[in-house]
Amino acid sequence: MRPKSEQESMTQANDLSAILVSRICHDLVSPIGAIVNGVDLVREIGGGDVDAELAMISQSSNRASGLLQYYRIAFGAASEDSEVSRNALRDQAISFIGSPRIVVEWTADNGPHLKRPLSRLLYQMLMCARGLSGMRSVISVDLPGDASLPLRISIESEGSPDSAEMLDILSGEAEGIIPTPRLIEFVLARNSAHALGLKLNVHRGDGRILMEVARVRAAMPA
Repeated sequence: MRPKSEQESMTQANDLSAILVSRICHDLVSPIGAIVNGVDLVREIGGGDVDAELAMISQSSNRASGLLQYYRIAFGAASEDSEVSRNALRDQAISFIGSPRIVVEWTADNGPHLKRPLSRLLYQMLMCARGLSGMRSVISVDLPGDASLPLRISIESEGSPDSAEMLDILSGEAEGIIPTPRLIEFVLARNSAHALGLKLNVHRGDGRILMEVARVRAAMPA
């Protein structure tokens, strides 16, 4: 048996990490879901004296459940054959990314579902978009109706943060950088695109950042 190359070892480690994330999310979704159901049951039975407390528990548990479902797609194992409906992707993304300062615009329809590997890249890019957002931002998702490429996500912001390092990572101009928790989604998005044979392009203009995923063009014959 030949020894594994460094690239093969890294790939196996990445796969194991993704499987571990899937397992953690899977195991935690059930107990959190039970909390949500328990709160609903108490309300049905009659808990009028604790409505405020129940509302707080319900909000927190729903938020935790949504986070786990989002993370399972964004960081978990992605089978080539499994798919996710674009409506489910949109609803989870709006719930996770959207906030009083961030509006997510994404018109989903009844087009074909997305393969899990592309769904994972999309969710990682949306996390990058959130990190690139300013005090007030609109994040727009442009996914062709037939689920083909290019996939585009744009961020229009007021008061954008210092994003030079983030954009350098996405564009591949910051090779060798040691990722921090704040930057990890930018490294993962770039690596996920590369693993799928795709090119992640980044364009920046006045108050607007555009991330675009497209297929790598084959070299023209000499």
